[in-house]
Amino acid sequence: MQAQVNEKLYFARWLLDQADQSAEQGARTALLQSAVLQLAIGYRCYLREIAERQRLEISADTAFAAAARLSDRVIPELSELAALEQADAWPARLLAARDDILEPSPGASRGAIDAQAIQLTDVTRALAPEQVRQWLSAFQRLLEGQREQAQEW
Repeated sequence: MQAQVNEKLYFARWLLDQADQSAEQGARTALLQSAVLQLAIGYRCYLREIAERQRLEISADTAFAAAARLSDRVIPELSELAALEQADAWPARLLAARDDILEPSPGASRGAIDAQAIQLTDVTRALAPEQVRQWLSAFQRLLEGQREQAQEW
């Protein structure tokens, strides 16, 4: 699982680099959204990595949800991530950005999709590549610290 997390972080970094080099706004938006989704997938993979290391069966999108399911057991890594999610730190903002990307646009029908009626919505208007880079950097620092601490045990 550790390799999957590292791969997703690499992909996010590569996509951000490509977004910086793209002159076309549509391509920049697609690359930025893809970077956010890669980071969010990496975050979920990291939650599974923690679960595997602790020999737990956890399937959750957030550390807060995972920690709530384990109310009888405290796992420091999950507790730290859950606290960051609740404090509106980078994991909470990353997951909110992911939800904004995945959420259908207002007024979209849930029926058959009419290809001519699809409108592109730039949900990354308020999201700058620098902000996503900060999330990536914070995620990498957290991973290094938590993995290093886990090896000591």
